[in-house]
Amino acid sequence: MDLHLHSTFSDGHLPVHLLADTVARAGVKLAALSDHDTLEGVPLFRRACRRLGVATLSAVEISTLHRGPWGEKEVHLLAYGLDEEDPIFRPLLAEIRAARERRFRGMATLLAEQGCPLPEAELEKRLAHGNAGRPHLAWLMIKAGYVTNLNTAFELWLGDGAPAWLPKEAPATVEVIQRVREQDGLSVIAHPGKTLPPEALPSLLEAGVDGLECLHPSHSRATARRLAQLAASHGRFQTAGSDYHGRPDRREPYLRPEMTLESLGGPLGERARAAHAAPAMTHGARSTTGAP
Repeated sequence: MDLHLHSTFSDGHLPVHLLADTVARAGVKLAALSDHDTLEGVPLFRRACRRLGVATLSAVEISTLHRGPWGEKEVHLLAYGLDEEDPIFRPLLAEIRAARERRFRGMATLLAEQGCPLPEAELEKRLAHGNAGRPHLAWLMIKAGYVTNLNTAFELWLGDGAPAWLPKEAPATVEVIQRVREQDGLSVIAHPGKTLPPEALPSLLEAGVDGLECLHPSHSRATARRLAQLAASHGRFQTAGSDYHGRPDRREPYLRPEMTLESLGGPLGERARAAHAAPAMTHGARSTTGAP
């Protein structure tokens, strides 16, 4: 099971059909494409997975901001079970993407003003594809020869407080949790041990978030245990996700999360097992690359 994946519909490097092939070859039985602030790739991913015998859940990773005594923190909220054609929720995602585009253009302007102009055609190409963000600026900087890797691009130019950085515009986390629930979706805090101070989590659990992504590549075993205990103490379920992007600079191998479909609890577990039990498409379950 893998409930956190990215494709070229946001900042992943694999198109959906190759991503589906990757998880199928790894033995994943249930997968969720959770691109940033868009559900556009979900129908294509679902079809590709069905041909390979992999069940899916609709998902999206939503950019939000949570404010409290600890300051303002960016929270990535995984929303599961939303209708990708929902006329109420789609405008919210569209506004988040519009804010992302404004930030992308503004940061590109700051780079140009400080001696690192990027080709306008490349910028527009990325914007036309949708969901442009800091990683894409970093890749263009590498391509232009300004830096040699993503880490340097963020450390010197694009990271929080760096010369070309601009603050993010995003809706409040609590508001989005409520919106997801109103649309019969389920919300999960993505990689909470990576991005949030421990004191911020209780307020989100009290706000009604449904679960925590406890198993994530950035979490140590101790962090995963702590988060699982916190989720259980509040009656919430835990999830697992690889957060796979297929990044060529890291030669990123795909590693299936160590969590089974049977161990997924709560209402998400019920939906996941129902999806897995649904009849598969008749195209068989062989890999599109011919692998068994």
